[in-house]
Amino acid sequence: RFMYDGIITTRDYDGWYTRKKALTPTFHRAKLQSTTHTFNKTADLFIRELEGYAHTGESFQLAHLIHRSTMDIILRVGNNVL
Repeated sequence: RFMYDGIITTRDYDGWYTRKKALTPTFHRAKLQSTTHTFNKTADLFIRELEGYAHTGESFQLAHLIHRSTMDIILRVGNNVL
């Protein structure tokens, strides 16, 4: 229910089209290419952290690391846009 009016779950074409139109510039090729370095830098940090766990044998929560990495990308890209 809480996702009823989302871009994926809406049943209203006009509402969907309005949301799609607002989001489309975000996924333009040039915009995505300009953020490649951010994705790569964050992926490198993520891999280094995983390697650290591999060397020590310490257990970890993979979902937590993925969530943190995703938020890191969103915040870094968001700061570049603003």
